[in-house]
Amino acid sequence: MIRRLGILVLSFLLGIGLTLVTSSVQQLGWAQPAPSVPQVVRPELSLEQGRDLYRDGQFADAAQVLRQAVQIYHQQSQVINQALALNYLALSEYRLGNRVGAIAHLTNSQNLLIPLEQSKLQQQVYAQVLTTNGQFLLSQGQAVESIEQWKLAYAIYQTLDDNTGMLGTAINQVQALRSLGRYRLAQTQLDEIQTALANHPDPKIQMVGWRSLGNGLHLVGELAQAQEALEQSLAVARVQQSASDMAAAWLGLGNIERTRGNQRLSMEQPFSYGISRGCPRATDRHAIENYQNALDAYSYSLQFVRNPMDRSRIQLNQLTLQMTMGQHPTTDVIKQLEDQLHQLSPSRFASNAYVNMAHGLICLNQQSEVAIIAEPQIKAWLTTAAAIATDLDDPIAESYALGTIGYLYEQGDHLQQAKHFTQEAIERIQNIQASEVAYQWYWQMGRLLQRELQHQGILLSETGINPDINPDPDSKRPQVLQAYQNAFRLLQSLRQDLAALDTDTQFSFRQTIEPFYRQYADVLLQKPTQVDLAQARQVIESLQLAELDNFFQDACSTAQPELLDRIADIQDPTAAILYPIILGDRIETIAKLPGETTLLRSSVNISRDQVQQMLQQMRQDVKSPRAYNAPDSTQQVYQWIVQPLHGELIAHQTRTLVFVLDGPLQAVPMSTLHTGDHYLIEDFAIALAPGLQLLSPRPLQETPLAALTGGLTESRFGFPELPAVATELEAVEAILPVQTQLLNESFEEEAIASALDNSPSTIVHFATHANFSSEEANTFILLYDKKLGVIDLQTLLQPRDLANSNPIELLVLSACETAQGDQRAALGLAGLAVRAGARSTLATLWKVPDKATAELMSEFYRQLFEEHTENKAIALQQAQLHLLNNTPYKRPLYWAPFVLLGNWL
Repeated sequence: MIRRLGILVLSFLLGIGLTLVTSSVQQLGWAQPAPSVPQVVRPELSLEQGRDLYRDGQFADAAQVLRQAVQIYHQQSQVINQALALNYLALSEYRLGNRVGAIAHLTNSQNLLIPLEQSKLQQQVYAQVLTTNGQFLLSQGQAVESIEQWKLAYAIYQTLDDNTGMLGTAINQVQALRSLGRYRLAQTQLDEIQTALANHPDPKIQMVGWRSLGNGLHLVGELAQAQEALEQSLAVARVQQSASDMAAAWLGLGNIERTRGNQRLSMEQPFSYGISRGCPRATDRHAIENYQNALDAYSYSLQFVRNPMDRSRIQLNQLTLQMTMGQHPTTDVIKQLEDQLHQLSPSRFASNAYVNMAHGLICLNQQSEVAIIAEPQIKAWLTTAAAIATDLDDPIAESYALGTIGYLYEQGDHLQQAKHFTQEAIERIQNIQASEVAYQWYWQMGRLLQRELQHQGILLSETGINPDINPDPDSKRPQVLQAYQNAFRLLQSLRQDLAALDTDTQFSFRQTIEPFYRQYADVLLQKPTQVDLAQARQVIESLQLAELDNFFQDACSTAQPELLDRIADIQDPTAAILYPIILGDRIETIAKLPGETTLLRSSVNISRDQVQQMLQQMRQDVKSPRAYNAPDSTQQVYQWIVQPLHGELIAHQTRTLVFVLDGPLQAVPMSTLHTGDHYLIEDFAIALAPGLQLLSPRPLQETPLAALTGGLTESRFGFPELPAVATELEAVEAILPVQTQLLNESFEEEAIASALDNSPSTIVHFATHANFSSEEANTFILLYDKKLGVIDLQTLLQPRDLANSNPIELLVLSACETAQGDQRAALGLAGLAVRAGARSTLATLWKVPDKATAELMSEFYRQLFEEHTENKAIALQQAQLHLLNNTPYKRPLYWAPFVLLGNWL
């Protein structure tokens, strides 16, 4: 799910003006003394002023004025207006982090309205309150309840013939439906919205509606549809010659291009171990092209924008993007932006804009041999930001400024000053709900304490300081762990929000989320206890879940998972579970052996850069047609991960190794690790798990068998033909009770959906091209009529999951590959496996000649259903050994890329 508040409907319903950019807390910013709030007697003026203050980002002042309005309306017995003022007050309190107070105000508003006679005015206000309540519910992860609120609001707007209100609530329902995984229904509603907008007679509603729809689709990762909607808004704005609407549309289009650039940059970057709030640097040609398109769109937007706040926002976007592209701004450009910020009225945006400018220049200094901007100047901007936030009584903005001062001192290695300001930032938001900010400061405090202890020789450090020189056994290490644990707890509570942090924010998931998990695991694995080892496993699983959430732009739902440890102990006592973790200066492997409750650990000192280079080399080696013998790279990786534990694995009579792989390891097949004498697959069956949990696993032999098979022998959409697919499917049909076979022109989305609905299948076998990428939009399987995306695949298979009878136990994709040049492409495979809803997925890491695939798949099914091999992992092992030992397909190129994800039983 996605937890966001008011991204769309505020523009439609609250009359507070249209914001050009939907920004998270991390993007807002600037500073001057705040004016005193005048005491007004007329409540309608209080209400109007409160809305204006809210629009301008002066949330505390807005709340103060709105409280006056509530009180005066109460004294005058103007119940409907009192309820409306409470609604606006709830929104202001929510932005200040007072979630409990906000919900209380909204409840009071509803309680005032419900007993009243249903007049037009009462219904208008009640619909607004329902809309706000839906936003609050969605922000708490209660998507079903939020939809119910918006349905009620929609019905009221429909009765009132209020097309604007209907559009706003309909758009919000699309967001909630997506968060529930109801993509088919969400798309149906989206189609209805687009039709309504296209046919609406009011061009102003068209401009606002298309733009709101586009910005909302952008937030949930639907970039192509978002661009189409914004282009529609721009087209209408051009006809109407509306400068403000053209500016807003161009800005939205620029933000989409920036997100595309971020995605390209993420594909090319190695996995992130950086400090925090990192400083991305674009080198990829495609990313730079996207960023240049964004800069062009921002320039067009500047031609039309008149509002000083919007102008500053765009200029700040330009500055940070230019620095990402490696373009150093001149002092004149920086001075121009600074002067522009000085002209702004005090607001959260103003405060946070100073912070973002300062952070960008901190990054610029880090990337330059000589500081571009002196540290005192940067601190002066941050001090100004903090002063504005203090005057505004805005603890979130104040914390953001103070914490960034701490970050500035951290970069200069001034640990005491850094700790002081970091603690100040934490204290400012201790009593409010601001987890998205607070986790950064607890993480920062953990880093500072760790560096302090490293200087004292208490913790292991990269310089090799001996940890045993500390005479005090009760060291300060628990303080470090507690700080990291606090940050971890907050991030877990924010899991629904992690996807949102990467879509339209300055700092991407790779710089703001991933490094934290790796650093926390690093700290836990320095002199670890059994508790630390267990926690480290949990931390890495949380990283993997966060990666998938970020991949899909929402949080993956799970249904009654079971722990791997329990599955191994009860259902497969010959399985060992291995968790290799790549850290900055070493590889750690945590192992759960058969029948043991105590975790084992091995640690090999090797830099992450060397590891990543070796993994890239290994992937090239095992894919090579010339690799008749085991490449040296396969022995090296074996020595890092498995060799220290191999003796224990043999001693415990292990049959199956279940790997929970850290990101960089997901792209290489564990089956090809080589002992120097033989491949690992010759000793153990191998399976992969996307995390520490599986969905209701059970042996395949315990389920009723019914198969749906399909594939392509013909060339489609530029992909080559696969002539041996027919042989492969015939071999499957000879072993399994195939209820439906769909080949070539019959292998279409509608036919698959019909087959699954009419003939429940426990095995789905698709022999067709498929591509896995770190971008959800580039992960697909090829049908005769289309490229079926991972979301569409989930929608296609969803009825089987919801029916809760004869679920898909095994999904086979036998002709797939991971995208070339995408260092995180295996994430697409994991994402597809999770979203498909099948308990097991058998797929390939690279494309295998179709004759070899047909040979292996035939042997896999023969082992599983004719030889009655114990489980799917061992059946796959025997099929791979069949190719390795008895066929022309001995080279790893042919048998190694087949991987089993999920339930191996």
